Amino acid sequence: MKSIIRSLTLIFLSFVSYNVYAQNVQVNASIDSTHLAIGQQTLIHYEVTQDKDQQVTFPAFKDTLVSGIEILKVLPKDTIRLNDSRITVKQDILVTSFDSALYYIPGAEFVAGVNMYKSNPLALKVITYDIADDSTEVVDIMGIKKPEFVIWDYLNIFYWILAVAAVCVLAYIAYKRWRRRVDNPEELDDTPKVPPYDQAISSLESLKEQKLWQQGFNKEYYTALTDILRRYLSDEYHINAMEMTSSEILYEIRSNENVKPVISNLKQILEVSDFVKFAKMTPLLDDNEMSMRNALVFIEESHMKPIEEKESDSEIQDKE
Repeated sequence: MKSIIRSLTLIFLSFVSYNVYAQNVQVNASIDSTHLAIGQQTLIHYEVTQDKDQQVTFPAFKDTLVSGIEILKVLPKDTIRLNDSRITVKQDILVTSFDSALYYIPGAEFVAGVNMYKSNPLALKVITYDIADDSTEVVDIMGIKKPEFVIWDYLNIFYWILAVAAVCVLAYIAYKRWRRRVDNPEELDDTPKVPPYDQAISSLESLKEQKLWQQGFNKEYYTALTDILRRYLSDEYHINAMEMTSSEILYEIRSNENVKPVISNLKQILEVSDFVKFAKMTPLLDDNEMSMRNALVFIEESHMKPIEEKESDSEIQDKE
């Protein structure tokens, strides 16, 4: 008798614990939209509320939910903590359908231990679009329609054109400056130029202070003296005197009105210089001093005076 009572007690306790355990798992299903057009998509939501220590297995969703409803994506599970002992596990399924019909979606099966739970069933109606088929008119394929003009769509092209134009302008300016530098290098020289007359007089004074011929450096003295005169003629009369021989220089300037009165002074200097440099002749002291005086006289009398200075000279002569 005692054993029978003990067995009945165990059965009763097992039944009570089973009901308590079963009540701890709640499964729910919902759908975002119960009406879909063909090809549209919707989400089905499954939620399981359970004790946090329980292990509940979700269904293995594959390609189709039911015939006619395709599963596009099974999203990861998301766990929400309700309190210290309860949690809710959610999983969403993205579905679509390409056949119009009213679909019945049975409850999904979830397993907790040895027990199985089903969610509530769902319904989904998939509709198609009505196409009028009573028209017999044959219509041509529509041609390509030109889009409306929107100025903002062409800003990038405008910026490119502007950039190319700027590059072309800069290239043209650089080319013009290069041509000017090649054709007239003196025009682009920003260094203030000393007039040929002032440069020559200054160079002669510097040469006198060096006292080269007094120290026996006759060749160096005449080389420097003729270089000063050649540079003066190049700058003042624009002839290539630095590359000419003495006879070529005299021939080139013989007809110049400014040079005619003092060409003999230049001739004396060039002749003595040639004898000293090429014939290695030792000039007399008087020749050295005369060459310096003739150089000063030649430069003073041959340089082209400004118009104002010439007019003042003529006015002085008229007064005299």
